[in-house]
Amino acid sequence: MNGPTRRQVVFLAGGMMVPGCAGAEAPTRDVPTHDVIAHPRLFATPARVAAAKVALAGDATGLAVRKAVMDAATKLLSAPVQSRDFEAKRAVMLPTSRAVLGRIQTLGIAYFLTGDARFATRGVEELLNLCGFSSWNPSHFLDVAEAGHAAAIGYDWFFAVMTAEQRGVVRTAIVEKSLGPARAEYARGTFWTKATHNWNIVCNSGVALAALAVEDDEPELARGLIARALVNVRQGFSSYHADGGWAEGPGYWQYATEYAVYLLAA
Repeated sequence: MNGPTRRQVVFLAGGMMVPGCAGAEAPTRDVPTHDVIAHPRLFATPARVAAAKVALAGDATGLAVRKAVMDAATKLLSAPVQSRDFEAKRAVMLPTSRAVLGRIQTLGIAYFLTGDARFATRGVEELLNLCGFSSWNPSHFLDVAEAGHAAAIGYDWFFAVMTAEQRGVVRTAIVEKSLGPARAEYARGTFWTKATHNWNIVCNSGVALAALAVEDDEPELARGLIARALVNVRQGFSSYHADGGWAEGPGYWQYATEYAVYLLAA
């Protein structure tokens, strides 16, 4: 993403980078029924936003991160929405999913930090554009994972500023372009559902985030997929070794661990 790094956005959103996760426990049965808390609830709860504001105000590094995010968000106000750039040779749209995620993260955090409605309005525009894509390319499920993540936080973070009609458009897209394909992938036992590499953590985490966002309106579907994701992600977590070692090297360690943190924080 342009401007702030994804790790800076994780910091601002209240996540934390962790070393090894060997032995992490996951549920072996359905997620228990619980009260669904109000929006926003993914990373940027009101308490976390308030804490981030305080931390940023008194920390030189935090101030630098804040400036990077605000500069990037301000540039996005006049930028066109992200196009669906499909790489036919590799049959992927992952760069597009990742770019939209970065935009929604940046605009959402700028909105939380300032209360400036321009950032929320621009974020909703980006979100609705994503939801208008013909698909999020389930044949390469990393694309769905990152697009679903983007839609989830967009729906959650901009919930209060969207109209009922806009919320319905986003919910429908999350169900039809993320959760529906995910349910089919779990039913088929597609390779990433039981893999021990980065795909497992990224895809299972992306599914869980999308499900958490719409749990109010789709409780049965969402909770079933959350349960499946939390059980299957154990395979990916099992690949962490002593001191956080990762068989795929530092690049894929970063990718897997970033999504591990998203899952744990959510």
